[in-house]
Amino acid sequence: MTTLIVNIDNQTSVKAVKAFLESMGLSYSVDTNVSTHAWWEDESLVQELERRS
Repeated sequence: MTTLIVNIDNQTSVKAVKAFLESMGLSYSVDTNVSTHAWWEDESLVQELERRS
């Protein structure tokens, strides 16, 4: 089994993603208790990534 984690803030998009997964015949689960770090909002991290690239 492969796990794909997708962070979606927009409820309309959540519905679209679920519909897509169902149309592909894929099984999925939704865990609303998981949160991730918004690394793209971390200015020092973004600057470091830009420096390294």
